[in-house]
Amino acid sequence: MKIFNTLTQKKENIDLSKQTLKIYVCGPTVYSELHIGNMRPLILADVLTRYFRHHKIEVKTVVNITDIDDKIILSAKQQNVDEKYISETNIKNYRENQQKLNLLTPTCEPQVTNEIDTILNYIDKLFDLNAAYKSGGNVYFNVKKFSKVYGKLSNQNLEKMNETLDNDKNKKYFADFVLWKNTDGGIKWDSKYGKGRPGWHTQCVAFIEKFLQGFVDIHIGGVDLKFPHHENEIIQKYAYDQKPLANIWMHNGSLNIFGVKMSKSLGNILKIKDFLNNNDPNTLRYIFYKSSYEAPINLNSSLLTEAKTKVAAWDSLFQKVSKNFQIQGIRLQEKNEIDSEIEQAIQDDFNFPNILSEVDKKITEIHTLYKNFEKNVTKLNDCFSKTIYCLKTILGFVFEDVQITTEEKKLYEEWCTKKSEKKYQEADKIRKILIEKSIL
Repeated sequence: MKIFNTLTQKKENIDLSKQTLKIYVCGPTVYSELHIGNMRPLILADVLTRYFRHHKIEVKTVVNITDIDDKIILSAKQQNVDEKYISETNIKNYRENQQKLNLLTPTCEPQVTNEIDTILNYIDKLFDLNAAYKSGGNVYFNVKKFSKVYGKLSNQNLEKMNETLDNDKNKKYFADFVLWKNTDGGIKWDSKYGKGRPGWHTQCVAFIEKFLQGFVDIHIGGVDLKFPHHENEIIQKYAYDQKPLANIWMHNGSLNIFGVKMSKSLGNILKIKDFLNNNDPNTLRYIFYKSSYEAPINLNSSLLTEAKTKVAAWDSLFQKVSKNFQIQGIRLQEKNEIDSEIEQAIQDDFNFPNILSEVDKKITEIHTLYKNFEKNVTKLNDCFSKTIYCLKTILGFVFEDVQITTEEKKLYEEWCTKKSEKKYQEADKIRKILIEKSIL
């Protein structure tokens, strides 16, 4: 299969015969409740993991959690609580939403505050290699020394960057970034550089070194992280051992609300908790799959209505088909297969619009076969089982397994009897009840 690599700007091969694949995802900074945009890279990684596991590949996924930074400290000050309260509260909410969205549990979810030694060890080596320097109580990375590898991911020209945008007078060079910072407020840790805390850009590369042996097959994050965060990861890794950090860089697009990027200043942040209080979790997955993962999504009432209508229709159809198989005493097949057209769309850089298009064709086919249930029972069983497997196991949708009750089975048999006796008025009354119960 092929996945688009942001670094090379072309689709790269992924060998599905590999025994192991390593994925790293830039996870959330838990200074406030997460919004729906925070879920996009996590759901992307979730689908990748599901698909690779379908191919019997062991997937090791690491998702970091930034539980200390300037925004967390500011939020704590504003609420007159400590940083730990802010981070732990939001991590708890994050865990709950992970479960609601049916996200597979990552192999590891390191939190910055639990891995200070890991980060410091990485900084120490960079310092020993003269890739970092101390100035004004802070430790900075020396970008100019490794400038030849800087800017390739985001297509930035270092020489053309605007130096006036930087206000830190302790730096030797405007593009240098903080590895360890001495701050006035917030929690601090001891180090040989003095009390302080890590900068933002070292945690991911340090976690990849510790938990994934310094290299990943796929590195996932939002498009807004290409610069400076991912560029800073790449240059640190190059200084560390002159080796690449990732084989493929995947970047998901941004999420806009009615054509406007979500922003606190505009007051249009849609928290994941609020979204899920009013919508089925399947709705969010459908919204994300409606566009190519690298494209921006414009969430508006039209898209939301489409998503809600579509997944509700799927659920209703699946209930009807499942209940009818049970009424007829026919066992549903357990298919661990994906339809070839859907597999082709998946293997073409996880082309989600095409995947949904092919799923729609299968839904239409299920409808058609269901209309003449007895004649098409074998084909229906096959098509239904494959479609359910794809939607639930690969795409992560949740459709509850339904069990027909004794009462419902008797009602169905009574309807059949009334029809055979040509008591159509009575049969129609029962039919309405069966439709309400998603049996017809």
